Amino acid sequence: MPPLIKTGEFDWPEPGEDLYWAPRHSTGVFIDLADGVWKNPRPAAPFIELVEDIEGTGHYTFTDRRAVWPDGKVSGPIYKRLGSTRNEQVDQMVGSGVMSIEGDAEVQLIGYIVPDNEGIAVSREQITKILFDASGYVKSAPQTAVTVNPAQVLGGALQPLLPIKATATIEVPQGDVYPLPWAIGSAAAKADAKFLFQAGTISREITIADPATVSGMIVLTSLETATIASGPARVLRVDSDGTSNPLTVWKGKLNIVANVG
Repeated sequence: MPPLIKTGEFDWPEPGEDLYWAPRHSTGVFIDLADGVWKNPRPAAPFIELVEDIEGTGHYTFTDRRAVWPDGKVSGPIYKRLGSTRNEQVDQMVGSGVMSIEGDAEVQLIGYIVPDNEGIAVSREQITKILFDASGYVKSAPQTAVTVNPAQVLGGALQPLLPIKATATIEVPQGDVYPLPWAIGSAAAKADAKFLFQAGTISREITIADPATVSGMIVLTSLETATIASGPARVLRVDSDGTSNPLTVWKGKLNIVANVG
């Protein structure tokens, strides 16, 4: 029996971009862009390309039937390429996606409809896939195919992925490539400063996209999340030389927990 067709869709308000999904399977394997086969160790290009189905619409899709997908959960971030090549370490995360696979087919899940601004109770519907919109774009008209991550629901609109808050506990599945978005705030801004995320043996500079609000992103590697651990974490502001005038601008906790799929 040939592989079944797997599909997905994602709306992003910027047409003509190179978007790609970097999913990880709950069994610990990664899809290979080259042939569509799930592999371990992680291949060089563990991506699924999202293609704009009609030019200029900002509606991106994928269709794949090159190989059988193993049973389990498939989840991971969606990125927009910023440079000349795709690189999860520097590209902008614009959303995330999750699918549940059984018998090489998408399994029906239970999703939630966004409540309106009058506080009408949340209702449920059956859906076949979930791809989360992280653009903050308000979908005001009724749309039967729109499904959302409940964590992104606020005031009846789809919200961006929320940045990490002060004193937060960050929980990361063991072995995951894990994006951490930041919005530390304008009070921490300083011209030409660097911001370092530090937790245990991890010390990484945050890629700052908006210096005025100290907003940016780091992506923890699977090597950095390989060992279950729990301990304090902080963001340290330093001058452009990387060491002078250190100031802690965020404190919290990092938990690396068992990946139960």
